[in-house]
Formats: sequence, C-alpha cells, structure tokens
Amino acid sequence: MVDAGVDEHDAGPGAGCVDDDREDNDTQATATPVSDGESLAARFCGGDDDWYVINAPAADCAVALAVVAQTDASEGEGEGEADGAAPLDDLDLVVVGADGNVVGTASRLGAREALNVRVPRAGTYAVRVRGDGNADVAYTLSAAVTCGDEQVCPADDVYEDNDTAAAAGTLDRGVPIDAAVCGADVDLWQLPVQPGCIAEIEARFVDERGDVDLFVVERATGAERARSAGTSDVERVRVLLDDPSAYAARVILYNGSDTAAGNAYRLVVDQTCLGQLGCPGDDFDEDNDTRQTATPLGQDAAVLGVVCGIDEDFFRVTPQQGCTTTFFADFVHEDGDIDIELQDGSGTRITGSASSDDDEELRYVAPNNNAVVLRVFGFGDDQNRYRLTTTTSCP
Repeated sequence: MVDAGVDEHDAGPGAGCVDDDREDNDTQATATPVSDGESLAARFCGGDDDWYVINAPAADCAVALAVVAQTDASEGEGEGEADGAAPLDDLDLVVVGADGNVVGTASRLGAREALNVRVPRAGTYAVRVRGDGNADVAYTLSAAVTCGDEQVCPADDVYEDNDTAAAAGTLDRGVPIDAAVCGADVDLWQLPVQPGCIAEIEARFVDERGDVDLFVVERATGAERARSAGTSDVERVRVLLDDPSAYAARVILYNGSDTAAGNAYRLVVDQTCLGQLGCPGDDFDEDNDTRQTATPLGQDAAVLGVVCGIDEDFFRVTPQQGCTTTFFADFVHEDGDIDIELQDGSGTRITGSASSDDDEELRYVAPNNNAVVLRVFGFGDDQNRYRLTTTTSCP
C-alpha cells in the first residue's frame, strides 16, 4: 500500500509508476494551484494527465510556463540532457481559460516545452501537462506571470544584466519573452536558430511610449548584419545565418542616451529552414515574379527561395564598377532543375548558367555602377527549393 497522498498508476505493461503527492490533480476541477515565480517537481504517470491552475491579476498579462522532462542521466537534477541522453518521454503543455477555450499550447519534441501567452482577461487559467499513455517521467514545471506595469525603467526587467554580447540573454525558439529597454542600456539576446536557416526576429511595443529599434549584430565585433528601425509598433528582421551562435539580436531605445525613460517590448525569435519552403506556398521574397518587383539584394547576401513552375524569382543587385560579383544558386537537381540568368537594366540577357548538376554559378565584372537583375527559374515547369548567395570581390 502506498503512502497517503501518493497515487500509483500503470505506466505501461508491467510497470508501476509512483505519482507525486499533488494527486489527485487529474482534472481541471482538481487542479493544483501554482504561484507566480514558483518552480515545482512532479511526475507524469501514464495517461494520468496533471492539471495546475495559475492566476492572472489583469487582462493582457503574460503567463510564461516551462516544463522540463528529466532524462536517464539527469533524473532529479532539473533541466538539461546530461551526457547527450535522450529524454525519457515527451511532455506537452496546454493552457485553458475558465470558459474552456485553449489559450496556448506547446508540443515540440524534446525534453523541454515552453510558452508565453497573453491572457485575454483577468482570472484563473488551467495548465495541463500531458504525455504518452505509457510515459513514466519526472519533470519540473516553472511558472511566471508578468503584467504590463512590471517592465518599467529604470528598474528594467528580470533578464538583466544582458547588456553585452558575453551576457546575451537566452530564449526558446518560437516562445516570446517580455522585457524592457531603458535609456542607453541596450539588450542583447542569443539566437536559438539552426545553422543555414533564416532567423525571424520580431519586437512588438507601443511606439508612442518610446521608439524601439532591432538589429542583428556580430557578437565578437558588434558589426551590424541587419536592422529594422521604423516608427511603428513592430520591428521585424529576417536574415539567413550560417553560424547563428556568432550573432545576437540587439534591442535599443532610439536616442536612448538622451533620456532615462524606456519602453516594454515583446521579443520572439523563430526560424525557417530550406526544407520548410515549398509550392504553392513559395517564399518570403514574394511577390518578386517580375523585373519590376525584383527583390533588392546586397553585394554580399544570402537568401532561401523556391521557384514554383512558371512562377520565377527576380533579384536586383547594384554592383561596384570594376568589381566581380558572383551569383551562386545551390539546390538538389533531382528535385527539379533550376537555371539562372543575368540581365541588364533594359532586360537584355548578359549571361546565364544552365547546367544539369546541383548548382549554377555566374561571375559578373561590372563595367559601371548600373543595377543588374538576376532571374532564377525552373527548366520547363520544374519547381525546387534553392539557396542563393552573392559575393563581391574588388581588385
């Protein structure tokens, strides 16, 4: 017989799973309360889901949750996958309002799930931890509730001190964080993106409370790779990174050195990789199907794209006179044959590359500084994904 307060369930054929002492929290009606800032250890047994409840004191508060499943090598040690061990089982998170509507979910594969959702109204919200019917896994659940007036300056936010590349803050891919930028005190964030994928970075805020700008910079030198510095309530950057660990997202307050004021913002980093592109969905650079709508490219740039049959892609580059610009398109030829062609400002063909292997390459020595247009197209009605790079060398 088990001790009082501990429930035992079958977690697979012939396996006994000793649940935690928060049982019986198997339904939304019997959910265990969890407080803001609390981190608790628990155990998931078979199909016996665990329910928790957390309070949001106001509308538009952010409820941040993370569940970390223990691994064979790290069981009882909290977060992580020690010695490369795989997690025992994959757990998912669901947040449900009092009306029964789902507010947010997290269901990636792996030992960690996280989400940060803005709730539509004040009140209690149920948190469901669910997994496979045969699962027997210890986990840690962490919870935090942040409301709008808690990211204020000069107090700043809970992620400080992330003011340098060496101390750049961490975040989960696809999971927003709520932070604040104060005066000249910039924020830097690591980019949880796979090499060779497009990093999609977005910062949302109320511009009239302080204009926030967003950059991608080299961590070693601070050199700018990409920027978004408008005057609306959102800044977005999309940039292809071969080594994301060498870069960081940098959030600043415009003219921050002139004021002690600041602003709260919500930042999220996600990614798109070449394998996620396809037809008819196409790619981020659409609509660039004509010379007139050609996507501008720098002299040293990289993009991921897809041509969809007769739907061709055009890119505009302004070269430097006397310099050599190399255009290189890389793809899997057996998935569809892609060719490239360089045109001058009037649409006249300068040169092209139409081989039958996995890449096409052109070198162009610019006789002047006039813009040229690169046409990327499928042979016949072929469609395929591709990676396009431009590089420039000068004598």
